[in-house]
Amino acid sequence: MYDHYSILKEACSSTAGFLATIIKVEGSSYQKEGTSMVINHDGKRVGLLSGGCLETDLVERIKQLDTKTTSFFTIYDMRSEDDLTWGQGVGCNGSIHVLVEKLTAELKNLFNNLLAKIDQGRVVKLVREISLDASYVNYHFSIENEMDNVDNPTPKTGINLSISLDSKATSYDYTQIFQSRPNLYVFGAGPDSIPLVELAASAGFNVTVCDWREGYCNKENFPKAHRLMVGNLYEQVNKLNPKPSDFVVIMTHHFQKDYELTTYLLQKKLKYLGILGSLDRSTRLLKGFTVPEWVSFPVGLQIGAKGPYEIAISILAEIIKYKNINEVNQLVSN
Repeated sequence: MYDHYSILKEACSSTAGFLATIIKVEGSSYQKEGTSMVINHDGKRVGLLSGGCLETDLVERIKQLDTKTTSFFTIYDMRSEDDLTWGQGVGCNGSIHVLVEKLTAELKNLFNNLLAKIDQGRVVKLVREISLDASYVNYHFSIENEMDNVDNPTPKTGINLSISLDSKATSYDYTQIFQSRPNLYVFGAGPDSIPLVELAASAGFNVTVCDWREGYCNKENFPKAHRLMVGNLYEQVNKLNPKPSDFVVIMTHHFQKDYELTTYLLQKKLKYLGILGSLDRSTRLLKGFTVPEWVSFPVGLQIGAKGPYEIAISILAEIIKYKNINEVNQLVSN
């Protein structure tokens, strides 16, 4: 999976040539507004704008560009079920509006600045001021209550796509919000943790694995982990101090260690706490506690999962459900 963070990192690479971003969707589509794809100079594509329906066509359009063109706008109408329109019979019942930007040295420098702020845990709002014909794009971004301006002295605001209906208007604004990858803390580095860490890291989570056994908690077993911590689990969880935006899964297979971790974490407020084990075991762990709604036991969506990979899929699916429902609620409240 290519999340916003990995796309930004790819956009900053030396081989990156163009960035394509969906800035408007009409009807239904495979991807949503804000989804981006990087097209490198060698033709390699990182990310997806569709189910593979339009990417090749977009690359061909880029190859035919005048060298002076720095941005352009194109619409792919996928609603037709025949082959008479561009939709080529895909019948997706929607159209997507795509902004394509040449990744100049200046734009890469801007994205590097964004990444630096995101890596500090800051929430960044990037606003593009786009001319009506998309022949030019100006950029400015804000970080929480700070304001860093690029090209324009006064940042403008918008909710996703805000197009002025004023006939005198010459441009419109497109706003994206970027933030750091969500943290997932996995306590327990047994064999059944390996597929969960692998899948979660691929899905855009910063995964930290904690265990008291160095022979289990190592880079060989967890090459995609963001961080590995070996030692006393209670000391580790105190050091990590999980926040309301964090996800935690307890899967040590050690009842006393699970109890200590659970006791500590129930005093916090998290986005998600999953406890591996049977209902009877989890009930004994939680006896005497008031269990918040963000605690899942037994962990994972109940899909009849068998074996480490199926269980890992059920856990990650439930984590993503909690993450996305929370994001939707935040958008509604804002």
